[in-house]
Amino acid sequence: MFLRKGISIPINTLVMLAIAIIVLLATVAWFMGAFAPTATQQKLRSDFRNSCTSSGWVNVNCEKGYDTDNDGDGVPDSVCGYYNRMVNSDSTLPATATGCTYETVAIACGCTPPFGIGRVTTTTTTIATTTTTVALGSTTTTVACGEPGDPCSASLPCCDGLICNSGICEEPSE
Repeated sequence: MFLRKGISIPINTLVMLAIAIIVLLATVAWFMGAFAPTATQQKLRSDFRNSCTSSGWVNVNCEKGYDTDNDGDGVPDSVCGYYNRMVNSDSTLPATATGCTYETVAIACGCTPPFGIGRVTTTTTTIATTTTTVALGSTTTTVACGEPGDPCSASLPCCDGLICNSGICEEPSE
């Protein structure tokens, strides 16, 4: 006889309710750490950063050809291996690898363009304090050189009597 009508809720109320529930769930997930990197990802990132510093590559501002680089991509194979592990979140990948993109890995290591011409940090006040004049035929060129403790590379050699050991100028051992 008489059909009863159910309770009606306006559509905009339903939309607002759905948005409120989604925001509530996202907030709960945020505080539970769902958006934070996992312990494995954090360890892989730490291993990569350690490979950049332990290889000495960052001491020479990621100079191409600084360490073992079997494929000629400019990135030391050990750094490339740890970079691949970090990017793919897979610790089973080999620790040495080839085929990395030089600029991407150099920036991830914390080097700044232009790469390979000496790294200036807050702990290093000067890169080269001595200049040596070298005569090249009829042209005279002034070459900067590194003192003990300064970074060294092919483009920034050590001063007379010093040797470049793992990217750092040192007194020769006897």
